[in-house]
Amino acid sequence: MDRFNTLLKVTPPLPPWIAYPDIEPSDMFFRMGDGESLITDIHIYLKYTSENERHQYLNKYKEPTDWVGLYPKT
Repeated sequence: MDRFNTLLKVTPPLPPWIAYPDIEPSDMFFRMGDGESLITDIHIYLKYTSENERHQYLNKYKEPTDWVGLYPKT
């Protein structure tokens, strides 16, 4: 919750296909280090943001086929 309040609330994380367009979803990059942190930030953001902001984020950044399942079920 602290990370959400201090950073993510003001600057929502970009989805990985935009932040790192040249890295495949199955790459180990998203299992450790910066890639893993990005995925974690997305989950934190979607958990703590308002329902309206969550809806806007999910509509703005629809999961491409190779990223389906990234967003947690709400």
